[in-house]
Amino acid sequence: MSKQVTRIQGTDGVRGEVALDNDERVFPGDPISTFTEKTLITPSFARLYAATFVQYLIEKEALKANRPIVVAYDPRDR
Repeated sequence: MSKQVTRIQGTDGVRGEVALDNDERVFPGDPISTFTEKTLITPSFARLYAATFVQYLIEKEALKANRPIVVAYDPRDR
């Protein structure tokens, strides 16, 4: 049975199992479907998500273009 994602961003960020783009469970060339249908976070999905979120922040004037941002990893979920 597949897990269907209904919400991507939560209070604690994006959650899901991490897989490489060449993992056999990943839909080739489709990181969004891979995440929404299998809850697998791939490097391609992370790049798309980050770029889209930064663009959203720029459009909402919450972030200025060419300003640094920080992407972090929280090891507490281990």
